[in-house]
Amino acid sequence: MVRGGGGVFAVAWLFQGWVLTQPAWLAALALGLFLKPLLAWAMLHDEVLAVERALGESLDAGRAQLARLVSRDVSALSAHQVRESAIESWPRT
Repeated sequence: MVRGGGGVFAVAWLFQGWVLTQPAWLAALALGLFLKPLLAWAMLHDEVLAVERALGESLDAGRAQLARLVSRDVSALSAHQVRESAIESWPRT
């Protein structure tokens, strides 16, 4: 697995060089497949942080924000359980 900013830059540079040599349809497909997981990770990251911000307002707000991430009933969860549930949803890198 590539770690650090330099590694990410190298992978992006190599990928861009490859994409620019491909037909337009293949370049579009490759970019979509490459970007989709990155955008999904960014969105999930933001949602997990929003749970913590909502918990700063109130427990009910934290539960409501968590309900956007998980499919279980969150109405009886404590603040600690809300945090744990959000962390379990956090993408691991």
